[in-house]
Amino acid sequence: MVADVVRDWQARAMQPLSDTERKVLSRLLQMDFQGAAQLRSQIEHIVGTERNCTCGCPSITPFIDRALAEPAVVESTVLPVKLLEIDRKEGDPREVIAFTDADGFLANLECTYFDDSINEWPDVDRSVVLLADSQGGVVAISLPNGAVIHPFTEGDTWRHTNFRDLSLIAETVSGYREEYDYEGRRLGRALGPVS
Repeated sequence: MVADVVRDWQARAMQPLSDTERKVLSRLLQMDFQGAAQLRSQIEHIVGTERNCTCGCPSITPFIDRALAEPAVVESTVLPVKLLEIDRKEGDPREVIAFTDADGFLANLECTYFDDSINEWPDVDRSVVLLADSQGGVVAISLPNGAVIHPFTEGDTWRHTNFRDLSLIAETVSGYREEYDYEGRRLGRALGPVS
């Protein structure tokens, strides 16, 4: 089986997983959700990657040695996490999302641009990871320093998030505006939308 994977890798002229791609995947998958542990372990069994987009972005398809890696049981092929660049000096912040195939293996790591795409991944040290529930509401955010923040009220979710001057301003589904500093400390909470 391993020989078949290696032959397929050589035939496709795949590239090894770069250090930057490994950092992006590891950061994206650091939060716990159904199947996250298996997906994190799959990173160690990536035998190569292939570019999968013609727009100029760095998006890749990872190829995993399925004889060594365990499949993940996930709710959807679109993972409930996304890496979001807080700010970008030259251009709009980018997002990174990931997908699995029907068998539960990582199938696509996609970098989304809202301006001209370039062949560069976001800096994980200037990015947050958002974890969403099955309805798309954000239930947790992992900040660059490792702090994880949640909506103030248990069971509430954020429907809008905005980063300004290294602080997070978020609007909950229940109608509250919550503000956190870059270290994860809550600065305030009041009724009203994010302005």
